[in-house]
Amino acid sequence: MKLFITTVMLAAGFSPAIAGSLENQAAGSPLSFSAGLPPAVSPARVPAPEAVKAPVQNWTAAVKTAVERELDAGGFIGFTDLQELPPGVRRQLEQEWQTLPEGPGNSSEAFKLLVNNRTAFIVQSYIYSDSMRLYVFNAAGVRVAYGEGTADTDFAWSDGPAPAKGMPARTDVFKALPACTIVDAMFFRQPSMPEAIEMLNSCMQDVSARYGFQVKAGVMVSPFGGPGSGPQGSNRGISLVVPGNLPVGNRLLSDLSFSLKKRNNQLFGYPAGVRQSGDAAVTEN
Repeated sequence: MKLFITTVMLAAGFSPAIAGSLENQAAGSPLSFSAGLPPAVSPARVPAPEAVKAPVQNWTAAVKTAVERELDAGGFIGFTDLQELPPGVRRQLEQEWQTLPEGPGNSSEAFKLLVNNRTAFIVQSYIYSDSMRLYVFNAAGVRVAYGEGTADTDFAWSDGPAPAKGMPARTDVFKALPACTIVDAMFFRQPSMPEAIEMLNSCMQDVSARYGFQVKAGVMVSPFGGPGSGPQGSNRGISLVVPGNLPVGNRLLSDLSFSLKKRNNQLFGYPAGVRQSGDAAVTEN
């Protein structure tokens, strides 16, 4: 390289001194082809994504907590019209209406509850006033929780209904109490209505003492069997009147309904049923 530079310089007419000086500079300064290039651009720094914070409480768990709070406070108040229910909720409510036993103390209703700014729908069913089952749905009508309880067991959440367990055992009041066995007695003639009421009220005294609420037998125009269902085409029937303020869990209503159902809803040959009234007084245990 030195020889090449010297030869070129001398041929161009430069003096040997200048050619030697340039030769020495070339030897001490290597050529750099990157000297004239612009500086490299640093890659843009992308901030690391922030971790998504999990909600403090799962929404289903929050709904369960809200439901328990409402039950402890006395029950739900946000009744919902059928037109407002999502299809899944409405189907469940209609199914409850079809499967619940007939008679007082059996009911199923739908409610709406707002939890963490999201709507939850509740279908709550009472069976003979002493058993309760409850379905929880999200706003789309998908069931997210189920719970049940009875007079003997506290309300608890579970995976779903368990029909195999069955409902709590009912008591045949008329067989369990000595004064009531007369309703199954055989008579040479059918007792008159006043005679039937008198015998039943002796039985109802024992029933009242056992369950802590007064029960009376009375006569009424029968909605139970309809016209012509009684003797000589009479539509009179026997009404067993229980208080209208029975607490949830009291077995009086369910046991009386069960006892009548076993006898085809008849007593002494007359149509019979259970009726609730707010006028019945509470007796002491």
